[in-house]
Amino acid sequence: MNNYTKNMARNKEAPNSWCPLPWTHISIKNSGVYRICCHSNVSLEQGILKDQNKKNLHISQAKWDSVINSDRMKAVRKNMLKGKWSKECIRCKREFETGMNSRNFYERNTLAQVIEPENYPNYMKTKQLTQKDGSISFKDFPISYLDIRFGNLCNLKCLMCGPTDSNKWYDDYYQLWQENYFTDHENTIKLEKTNGAWKTEKNIYNWSEDPQLWAQIEKHIHTFRKIFIVGGEPLLIKPHYDFLKKCIEKKVSHKLTIEYNSNITEIPKKAWSLWKHFKTVSFSISLDGFGKVNDLIRYPSQWEKVKINLDHFDTIGEPFKIIITPSISVLNIWHLPLFIEYIMKMNYKTIGLFSFPVLSPHPVHKPSHLNINILTDNFKEKIAEHFKNYKEKISQRDWQAHYGNSHNYSWEKKINKAAQILDRYIKYMYKTPFSKDQLTKERKTFIYFMDKLDQIRNTNWKETLPELYENTLNWRKY
Repeated sequence: MNNYTKNMARNKEAPNSWCPLPWTHISIKNSGVYRICCHSNVSLEQGILKDQNKKNLHISQAKWDSVINSDRMKAVRKNMLKGKWSKECIRCKREFETGMNSRNFYERNTLAQVIEPENYPNYMKTKQLTQKDGSISFKDFPISYLDIRFGNLCNLKCLMCGPTDSNKWYDDYYQLWQENYFTDHENTIKLEKTNGAWKTEKNIYNWSEDPQLWAQIEKHIHTFRKIFIVGGEPLLIKPHYDFLKKCIEKKVSHKLTIEYNSNITEIPKKAWSLWKHFKTVSFSISLDGFGKVNDLIRYPSQWEKVKINLDHFDTIGEPFKIIITPSISVLNIWHLPLFIEYIMKMNYKTIGLFSFPVLSPHPVHKPSHLNINILTDNFKEKIAEHFKNYKEKISQRDWQAHYGNSHNYSWEKKINKAAQILDRYIKYMYKTPFSKDQLTKERKTFIYFMDKLDQIRNTNWKETLPELYENTLNWRKY
C-alpha cells in the first residue's frame, strides 16, 4: 500500500466535504485579514473571518484562539462533520465534482505526511473532539499548518491577477479602468500618483512586521509542520526571510515543510543558504504555458530566464520537491495539451515527483471574464476535439524510444495522467453556469480587457493566442 492510499485510508469514513484544514490551520490573506483558507477566496465573502461585531479579524488585533473559534470557522466545521458543503467551500465542491484533485482531498494526504500521527486531525478525531457548537482547543488540535501571504510585493502583473495580488498592477489598473481606487473585500484602497507612478494612499499590505503577528508566531511556532508562503512574489519579500530565520533560530526548521507558490523569475542568493536548514522545501511553480504564451499571461516574465531557473531546480535534489501548477483560463485552455506535451518531452529528473507526474493545473474562477465557462459551446466543442486529438497523439508516441527512460514515473503513468487532466477540463468547461446577461457582460469585458492591455503593455494577444482570438470575434458585437 503506497503512502497516498494509507493517508486516504485514515479518513475513509469522512464525507466528501470534509477537510482537515479548519482543525489545524491558520490562513492570513495578503491584506493581513484572516480567512478560512486560500480557496475560500472564490466564495462570495471570500471566507473572511469576523469577530462578534462583524468586523474583519486582522493580525493587528486578533489572537489565534479567537480566529480558530470565530463563528464562520465553527460553522464550517459543523457542516463538514455533517457532510454538507459550506458556501465558503464552493471552489473545492466544483473541482471535486468534476474529478479534479480538490484542495480538501489534497490536504488529507499532504498533511498526513508532515504532521505526527498524534497531532494529525483525522476525521474520527475531529468528530470526537469538536464541540457541539463547532469550537475546538489548541490542546486537541495544535496549529500545524500556517498559510501566510506577506503582502502584495511582486515583479509581475499577471493577467489573472490585479492590484490586490501585485503592486506592479497599480499603473496598469488605473489606465485600464480609469479609476483611482480598487477594492479588497470590504476595503476601498485609494491610489495616488507620486513621482509619476501610482501608489496606494494607505498601504494595507504593509503589515508583516506587526508585533501582534510575531507574538502569535512565537506562541505556536513549535507546533508548525507546514508553512505555505505566497505573496505577491514571496521570494522578493523581506519579512518572509525574517520568518525563515526565526524558524532556524527557534530550532524548528528541521521539522518544517515550506511550500511556495512562486514565479521563479528571481531567486535571491540568500534563499539557498536558508533553505538548507528545512526538512523539505516544496515549490508550486506558477507557469501557464511555455514560450510567448507564458510571457503574455505572466507579463513581463521572460521564458528563457524562467527556463534556466526551472532547469536548475531539476538538478538540485533534496530537500526540494517541485511541481508545475498552471492556472487554466480562457487564455491558455487551448494551449494546455501543448504544454503537457512540452513538459513530457523535457523528461525532468525530479520535477513532478510529489505525486504529480506531469502538471497540477488549477482552474481560474475569478476574474469571471477569464473563467473558461464563459466560452461558447462551439469553441468548447473545438477544444474537446483538440484535446481528443492530443490524447491520441500522446498515447501513440513511443516515448521511451524518443526520450529515453522516464526519471520519476513510468511513461504509461504520465500518459494516463495527461489524458486524465484533459478529460477533467473538458468536463469542467460546463461546470459553472452563467446567465445570458452574465455571458454578455463577461465576454464584453474580456475583449475590452485584452485589447486595452495590449495598448498599455505593447503586447499582441491576437498573435499570441490566435485560436482564442478567432473564436471570440463574435464577442466584438456585444
